[in-house]
Amino acid sequence: MHVLRLASCLFLFGVTVAIARESPMANGGKGKKTLYGGFVACANTPDDSIAFSTEIEHVLFRLNSVHNKYKVVRLKIKNNCDRDLLLDIAADKLELLHRDGQVSGFLNLAQEDPDLWNNLEADLRRSLLYPARVEKGEEENVFVLVAQARLPGVPRGFRYTLRTLGPPIDIRDLTPVAKR
Repeated sequence: MHVLRLASCLFLFGVTVAIARESPMANGGKGKKTLYGGFVACANTPDDSIAFSTEIEHVLFRLNSVHNKYKVVRLKIKNNCDRDLLLDIAADKLELLHRDGQVSGFLNLAQEDPDLWNNLEADLRRSLLYPARVEKGEEENVFVLVAQARLPGVPRGFRYTLRTLGPPIDIRDLTPVAKR
């Protein structure tokens, strides 16, 4: 009796594993996210770096927007250098790369859409402000908005240009590829 029960359990377990391997729900397919990252070596200490990262959950990215006009990406900047990273709202830019090319995001909602900006609560406006610097050993979040109509789907990467760093930083898809 125990052998029959054990054989049945093992059979059901094997079927469940086989189905789970093929099911898009079992591997988190509904909650799929893409991880992006890039870095720049520090000038004085090349073993250290400034790291740029973000993640996009596909379903939420498609569903969520600001006033049905803008998509939002939160970019995390971690400064591991021995000096502050200066940012420049007038000169810095971030481009979102997609299947058909690229689209510029904007870092200054107050300038881009003053009516929307003025209707946001004060604490939300403070959170969305582009920081002037990322202090040494600290991290900051940068919120980038892009016109929803100009972005056909989830970005495949980003190109971030900072006046103080020179050449653009490629922030690429780092999502591990599932093995079959």
